[in-house]
Amino acid sequence: MDITKNMAHKKPSRGIVKVVSTLALSALAYAALGPLALAQVYTPTPPSPNVLELSTNFPAPSGPFTAKGCGFAPRTAIDVTIAGTTVSSISAGPDGCGFASLVAPSDPGTYTVCFTGMTPSETVQQLCNTITVRVAGAAAPVPGRQLPFTGSQNLGKLVVGGMLMVATGGLLLVYARRRAEEL
Repeated sequence: MDITKNMAHKKPSRGIVKVVSTLALSALAYAALGPLALAQVYTPTPPSPNVLELSTNFPAPSGPFTAKGCGFAPRTAIDVTIAGTTVSSISAGPDGCGFASLVAPSDPGTYTVCFTGMTPSETVQQLCNTITVRVAGAAAPVPGRQLPFTGSQNLGKLVVGGMLMVATGGLLLVYARRRAEEL
């Protein structure tokens, strides 16, 4: 009795067909949609040394906030102004940075906060940033920061991948029903 002759006429079992179909469908889905699920690399931008950094751009009326500015000559005077009015005079540290604890104006509005002093090259430097004093209880937006983009710019690939999966499922269903009729 020839074993290979009997094996040639034997049909594969339903379990094997299901496993092979599932693997093929998974491979198709991975090939079509796999690259879309990769995480994006986040590269933070270091702050510029000549920027006035504020603890918040949206302090409460008469609320405290801090400011830090660098790039000044070490141990030199720095004038601090809010809306053009001098509110403080501080000294730069040995690293050329000045730090001030400030109080926001009591009236709502947008104000400019500035540090003005001498640089190591003996030129005048003015670092400014804005604060917006809001009505008490108002929500404060975060300027310059947006939510990360978590969507896809590959809508066409998603649609084509979905259509291929539906078509593959339909073909597998037709194949399975025809095989069931034959048995």
